[in-house]
Amino acid sequence: MRFLPLCLLALMLTGCVREYHPISSAPSRPQQSTSEPQRKPAARPAPVKIYTDATDLVSNPFRDLGEVSGDDCQSST
Repeated sequence: MRFLPLCLLALMLTGCVREYHPISSAPSRPQQSTSEPQRKPAARPAPVKIYTDATDLVSNPFRDLGEVSGDDCQSST
């Protein structure tokens, strides 16, 4: 008998929640134009320059990364 009022209260609250539609105090957002916004062009990778002679690096700043190994360094261009 004690649970009956609690169950009825729960049912009434869930029924009221389904019918509740809050009034928004903020103005509605203006509709955006249907055309798509312009996209920025994709960044292109910088061209790679392959040095085959160590003397080409004498006057240029570079960082020594050590020995390179793998399939990519074995391919010829």
